[in-house]
Order: sequence, then structure tokens, then C-alpha cells
Amino acid sequence: MNNPPSADARTEELRRLRIENRLAAERIRENRLSRVRMAEQRRTQLLESMSLNWMPAYADYLDRITNRDPQFAGPTSRWQRARGQNYPIFQTEQELALLRAPARLLLATNSYAIGLMEGLTSYVVGTGFTYRVAPKARNAQLPDGLAESCQLVVDEFLDRNSWHGGEEVSIEEELFQRSVGDGDCGLALYRQSGGATEARIVDADQITMPPGGDPREWLFGVLTDPGDLQRPLGYWVQFGPTPADGEEFSPDEFLHLKRNAWRGIKRGTPDYSFDTGDALRLAGVLRENLTEGAAVQAAIVGVRQHESATQETVQRFVDDDADFTEPNFATGGTVPVRRARVGMEDVPKGLTYVAGPGAQNAAAHLAVLESCLRGAGVRWNAPEWLSTGTGSAINYASSLTTESPFVKTILRRQKQYREAFRRVVAFALQWAAECGRIRDANGNAYDWHTLQRLVDVQCEAPSPETRNLLEDAQRAAIEIPLGVDSRQQYAQRHGGDWDRITSDNRDWLAENGRDAVELPLPGRGGPAAAAAERLAGGMDPDPLAD
Repeated sequence: MNNPPSADARTEELRRLRIENRLAAERIRENRLSRVRMAEQRRTQLLESMSLNWMPAYADYLDRITNRDPQFAGPTSRWQRARGQNYPIFQTEQELALLRAPARLLLATNSYAIGLMEGLTSYVVGTGFTYRVAPKARNAQLPDGLAESCQLVVDEFLDRNSWHGGEEVSIEEELFQRSVGDGDCGLALYRQSGGATEARIVDADQITMPPGGDPREWLFGVLTDPGDLQRPLGYWVQFGPTPADGEEFSPDEFLHLKRNAWRGIKRGTPDYSFDTGDALRLAGVLRENLTEGAAVQAAIVGVRQHESATQETVQRFVDDDADFTEPNFATGGTVPVRRARVGMEDVPKGLTYVAGPGAQNAAAHLAVLESCLRGAGVRWNAPEWLSTGTGSAINYASSLTTESPFVKTILRRQKQYREAFRRVVAFALQWAAECGRIRDANGNAYDWHTLQRLVDVQCEAPSPETRNLLEDAQRAAIEIPLGVDSRQQYAQRHGGDWDRITSDNRDWLAENGRDAVELPLPGRGGPAAAAAERLAGGMDPDPLAD
């Protein structure tokens, strides 16, 4: 009969069992953490592979929706756009979101997309639009103080809402970039006490169909009569976590900017979609691959060929030289990884080192890269230097002449934004008039109906054209007295503050008693006039005389 274990033996056995249990628990925890790390790495690789590659999937999606009910409707039947859809591009808000997401990713991560957007903003918005209240009828005389009272309201609205920027980006710039990047955006206008107006930018995703809304009227969050899609009657804007947490706006208190959509199509599509998005995405991938390949190739200073080593020996040498290992999801094993650095490459005897294709084809790849970027800029008729950043491209000045396609495109696009912004400022002026804030020097108040017949809100966009300043000034000296131009518009074209200019001129007259010096017009003074006088006197013109 065996003797029972002593107390010390039992204590030692319990201690051993505790240690083994603790080690088993640690192994279980380590295995769990390893699975979590592998899952995170797998998820990261999946996101990296998909983040800027959504358009091929969407192309497959288009293939599916294009074949909806082909025996009944076909690809362009009236009913497929009867509620404001843009068939076959999108028919639901979810399909429209599939277009916005890759465009937003490009504008957040792709330097070419960001640079192109910045360049377009610089020419369409520039340093900002200027707003001025002027008599509606030509040569009309307004009551004393009325124009100043209206301009004060306009300036207060712009300052109150940081219209031209400050701590935040300017509203003009943000509205333009949102409309281009998302396809559309909104601006909600709120009437405040005392005649003030608050403006709040509305994201494209916030404009949505309200719960219980009839899709024949409320599809995409834009209320229309089923028989008249071209006249919006209201907008539903979601402010809370669900579409029910929203607010309806009337068309006069909501600005809806949409792009790449005809009248009757309720929502716009991003500029950075389809071919344009593909060109920018592929340009980014091509640049990354070219630079990474060049960096690795530049780090190889030579190749060590092992005279007597076997493949296994060389592999062990490479494994020992690795910086770290990472899992191989295809094989379930691990692969050694060495950071690219200056050094030698090792191959066993009998193997030949061959340089990668990038070493010989870098020039061809760069040509493809520039071709992608030129293709991305075609949507705006943009010159090559704007989309590629290439300084040796087509002459800069010739791209900004009056007749260049890019300038004509910018001027045409500016007109849409100019009219939209002017309407917003007119809304602020209307609300101030309804609150009795618009008065002349005698204290007489003007309602909006009367004010509309007297004054007009003028909005001037910065010119994208290159200018000869002397010729422009001489032209203004002719056209302003003829009445085909005005001093105010001339000052606005050159970025001048008309109120400051007027104040400075009054100070000048008060101090000097005379106006500024008149510029010489063509034919009045100068070499041309001197040559004409010599010809009139029977003398040969001497080009060096003056």
C-alpha cells in the first residue's frame, strides 16, 4: 500500500499545476492575439487593395442595371427618369453614393486630384467674388443713403457668415469644391431676428427623402410635382441620426448646386467619376510604383554571386539578413522582409541577375503617366500644366488668352456660380428689407417690392484671363465715358475695394483740389502720335526719334 503524499509534495504538485495552467492560458491568449493581428493585417490589405479601386466594381454594377427589364423598357425609356433619376448612371441614393465615395477618396488621398481641384478653384473662385448694390436702371439717381444702406446689409451678411474665409475656408470655395467633388451640395439660409441671415452648408448626403415621402414627389430629397420635375418645390435636409430628424426648406431659402445633370434630374454626379476618376487613380498607382521601383533599384549597388553556395545556403543567408517577417496568407507561412537600403543583392552561382523592367521603360511609363493626367484635365479643357504640373508644357500665357478653351470653360462655369451666389446675397437683402432695415438718408424705409425696382445686386467673378494692364487701363478710359463699362466694375475686375477707392479719392480731392492724372489714350502722345505728326508735315517717320 502506497503512502499518501506528504504536505510538501502536494504543495509542490499544486504549484506545478498552477504554472502549467498559467502557461496554457498565456499560449491561448497569444494564439488569440496572433489571430487578431492576422485578421487586422488581412483587413488592412483588403482595404488598401479596394480603397481606390471601386470603379471596376461599379462598372460591373452598371452592367447589371443596364439590363433591367430589357424586354419591357430598354436602356432609355421615359419611365426610367420619370422621378428625377439619371438612368443608367443611378436610380437610387445608394447607387449615387457609390459614385461619391471613390471621388471623395481621390480628393483626400490622390495628390493629382487634389492639385487639379486646387487649380480649378484658383481660376473659378480665385480671391473671391465681389458684391455691389447698384441702381437697377442705367443712369438712375437713387435716394440719398439708399445704396449705402443696402451695401451695409450685404457687407454684414458676408462678414457674419465668413463668406470670404477666416478661420474656416471661404463659403464660395467650399461650395465650389463640394459641388465638383460630390456632384451637388446645398446652402441653407436662416432668417434671424433683426433682419440678419445665417448661412449653413449642407452636405450632399444630408439631402435625402423623408420617411413616408412619396417617391414620385420626394425621390432624392427634392420635392417636385410628378408632372414637372424642373421646378423644385422643397428640400428635405437630415440633421440628426435618422432621416426623420430633418427639416424641410422652401426653394427660396435653400441653394442647391448640382453638376453634370440636366434639368429634371434631381441630383448631380461628381466630376471625378468614371474616366476622370480612373485616370487620376491609375496615375497615382503608376507614380507610386515607379518611385518605389526606382528607390529599390537605386539602393542596389551590386550583386554578390556566391561561388560555392547552394540555393539553400543563400536562402538562409537572406533569411538571416531580414529585418522582420510577415505572414503569407496564400501559403499560411511567413516570408522574410528586408527594408530597401543601399547594399548588395545575393544570388547563387549559375543564376543571372536581370534588372527590373522599370529600369529600361521608365521614360515610357512617365509618358503614360502624363497621358493619364492630361486625360483627367480634359473634362475642364484644362491646359497640360494644370493637371500634370509640368513646367515645360504648352506656354502658360497662351493658355489664358481670351479665346483659349480653358478660359472659355472657366467663364462659362463662373456664370452658374455667380448667379447662384448673387441670389443668396439678394435673399439676405430681401429679409433685411422685410424687417425694415433698408432706409434712405431721411429715414424712409423701403419694402422689398419697392427696393427690387430701384436697386440690383451685382456679382463680379475674378477674371481668369491674362491682361496687359496698360492696354486694359486705356480701354477703360475709352469705354467708361461711353457708358459701356463702369469705374466700379473696372475696380472689381482688378480686385480693388470700391468703397476704399472712393474714400481715398474723396480725400485726394479734399487735399489737392483736383482729380487724378488722366492716362494717355492711343494716338494721344507717344511714338505713334509723333510719327503721325511727322507724316502730316511731309517728313519721313523716324522710328528712333522718340
